[in-house]
Amino acid sequence: MTLVERVVLTPTDAPEAAAVALAELGLGALVPDTVVAFTGRNDNWAGTTDSGARVFVKRVAEAAALTRAHSFEVVSAGLRRLRSPRLLGAAQGLQVFELIEDANTGAELAADDSFTDGLASSIGEAIGELHGAAADVERTVLAMPPLRRFTSLTVAEYTAMSGGELEFWRLVQRDSRLHAALSELRADEAAAEAVPIHGDLRLDQLLVRGEEAHITDWEEFRLGDAARDIGSFAGEWVLHAMNAIVEHSDSEELAHEDVLARGVEELTLRRPLISAFWRAYVRQRPVTDPALPVRATAFAGWHLFDRMLAVAQQTHELPATARAAAGVGRQMILSPQRFLATVGLEEPVCAT
Repeated sequence: MTLVERVVLTPTDAPEAAAVALAELGLGALVPDTVVAFTGRNDNWAGTTDSGARVFVKRVAEAAALTRAHSFEVVSAGLRRLRSPRLLGAAQGLQVFELIEDANTGAELAADDSFTDGLASSIGEAIGELHGAAADVERTVLAMPPLRRFTSLTVAEYTAMSGGELEFWRLVQRDSRLHAALSELRADEAAAEAVPIHGDLRLDQLLVRGEEAHITDWEEFRLGDAARDIGSFAGEWVLHAMNAIVEHSDSEELAHEDVLARGVEELTLRRPLISAFWRAYVRQRPVTDPALPVRATAFAGWHLFDRMLAVAQQTHELPATARAAAGVGRQMILSPQRFLATVGLEEPVCAT
């Protein structure tokens, strides 16, 4: 099992709220035979309406997430390089977007080894443009990593967790060095310049047609540390490298040193993509903070833990892939400077 999967589902009937929302927006009703759904945190439906519109409908349960996504729409109106599916409207706790047809996700392209340097560059430019934009929005703290859980769980949290989640927290709660390093990273993040960020950038949130990428899922949009987005993009490729190790060997039989060494070898093959992203980012948004790539590398390490936790929530025990990824992620968090060149973020920042 890899840590990134995309599955097309046979959906249940779209709820009454979707029908009301589409009617309010003048888009008609979904034609049942055209409707599909995809895995994700939020319920969703995609299909053709009886008026001929091709739509993607997504439920966003949290009111604050809807507000953040709306804030992104306001900010993105003035951006030229960043593309995102056009929002057709929102109602009934749902967002309705224009469906991007004949597109693959970035995760699918990565799995097929067809994610190009040019595509990585275009995403770097888009994220650099976003981080350089003016935005009258609030700076708020992202929930992950949840530092309190590194020392304790409430009774309600404990009883609601899967076996995999409990195993995850049992693993990390014994690691005082990891807890200290993440606490320091969160402090450095709080002190960093606040810029508009996506907040949850992953390859499966890129919809790609040719060399044109649309970035989706803006529910975590806010002012924050640019290192979050840069680290997430880099972390996705570290994750991809770790998945490749498991595909070609039984990682349960590998010593930690072997996992780390093979992870570096696999990442070396993918480093040009991260470097292309980073060079394009710096061209678009000159960087004067020398600690930015260091924090980004640490956040890339955390990204592996974040993805491991996402898998743990769906399983009764942690799979080998997750454990292998955690070992590499831990080293990146503890010693990010050591991994700058390995990850591809060693390019110098601009002089002040």
